Amino acid sequence: MNHESPEHISTREQLLARVAWLYYEQDLTQAEIGARLGLSRITVNRLLKEARQSGIVEIRIRPVSFDLPLVEMLLQRFSLQDAWLVPAVEETGEELAQSLAQMAALVLAQRLQEGWTVGIGISRTISYLPDFLVLDKPVNCRFATLMGGLYFRPVEMSHNFDILTRLAVATGGEAYYLPLPTFVSEPATREHLLADPLIQRSLNVARQADMAVFSVGTVDPAALLVQAGILGEEDLKELLEYGAVGDVLGYFFDRNGRLVPAAVHQRLLGISLEDLRRIPLKMLVAGGEPKRRAVHATLRSGLVDVLVTDTATARWLCDQKVEVEV
Repeated sequence: MNHESPEHISTREQLLARVAWLYYEQDLTQAEIGARLGLSRITVNRLLKEARQSGIVEIRIRPVSFDLPLVEMLLQRFSLQDAWLVPAVEETGEELAQSLAQMAALVLAQRLQEGWTVGIGISRTISYLPDFLVLDKPVNCRFATLMGGLYFRPVEMSHNFDILTRLAVATGGEAYYLPLPTFVSEPATREHLLADPLIQRSLNVARQADMAVFSVGTVDPAALLVQAGILGEEDLKELLEYGAVGDVLGYFFDRNGRLVPAAVHQRLLGISLEDLRRIPLKMLVAGGEPKRRAVHATLRSGLVDVLVTDTATARWLCDQKVEVEV
């Protein structure tokens, strides 16, 4: 196998190498590869031909940008359907977020089908998703928010968080919003809002999602929900006292992947965890050292079918020494 610098490998080459590796070295049939990656058998056949023509497949498969056996370890350890890796970078800010979003866009593009509804979470990483999503032709689909939005965004969060509209423009689809903040001040306010028929209509679109794309948040002052002024110091203190290490769609989990009994959940506006579990395909997009514990907890929660992360985080997750105490 030849080695090539990860910085010079395109996401298309990664897809070609993945398909070729599963076919030639894992002995999967084209139909089995299609089922795993969400592709038709005809598309798999075309990709195998392209891999040969491009030189990725010679006598052996040339690895590109990630360790393919590491992917298989992730699938087995966390009972995932699929996993995709990007090269680890020293910076854990925008550069990594963009790399993760680019890979997530590739996965979304290869799986997105006519008539699908895709639920979208709010995060810095997910905000880059529309920048990289390219389809061969328009798809009649819907994008819906899975939770309330940000009513305030600091100036330093300069990237465009109008994710749904940009995704709809990129695909020729439609955008469905939940016009509410992520959290409200009182549980009674939440109950009143959730009883409104128009709010329920928006939530029902999200509940019907065929796929959900989301990231994880941390439990510290740098977390997006804290930076945006949605969670205060008292909320953060309570979450830390309960041992929370991260959140998915505003639901906070401890290191064992268990929901913590924090009061903030009584003020959260969005779909329920039961609604999320019922979505057929759930993709987590997150990486970097600060988010590793949150990623691990989310994988342990059973809420993830497809993982997009970086190679360093993947190795950390697969390290046999990484055990969570009961």
